[in-house]
Amino acid sequence: MTASLPKSQTVSPPANSNKRERTGEDYPVTPIPFNQVTLQDHFWLPRLKTQKERTLPFALEKTERAVENLRRCGNFLKGRGGELPFLHRFVTSDLYKIMEGAAYLLLIEDDPVLEEKMDAIFAVIAEAQQEDGYLYVSHICGIATPDAEMGMKPYEHVIHSHELYTSVIFMKPRRPTFKPRVNRTVWP
Repeated sequence: MTASLPKSQTVSPPANSNKRERTGEDYPVTPIPFNQVTLQDHFWLPRLKTQKERTLPFALEKTERAVENLRRCGNFLKGRGGELPFLHRFVTSDLYKIMEGAAYLLLIEDDPVLEEKMDAIFAVIAEAQQEDGYLYVSHICGIATPDAEMGMKPYEHVIHSHELYTSVIFMKPRRPTFKPRVNRTVWP
């Protein structure tokens, strides 16, 4: 595999070739962000293209029901009526993981069509959030049931509810090391 490094990055051999520590100056490779590496090989590059052209569209299609559930939640919050969301503990976490993958792909290569799709999903998510930012569909819409392993109110049964898990997944793009195009509709 061939990788292109920025001119400011250098790779030098370790002072002691027997030393294999990965700390401080003893580590022989200077880490760089993944989006500064250009793949030009016949193994990873085709997989990355498959990820963008096939896997991501398929995954987005499979998570359309999560987007619809969030849309229904937004309608409930805004008093627009309509069908309530279906009861599910973790359907949105699947969507958020797919969105995270899309954000990584957007860091590697601009894609206005994909960015527009992500912005549309962010708009649906923003509508489903309470004013304080809370976002767990089953509790917002009051559809939780005692047997659904999610508690009847926020933070009541977090061990199984995915309530905190989905929050963490959704917030991961805010990490300083990730730096995606942040949608200001959801994250002011």
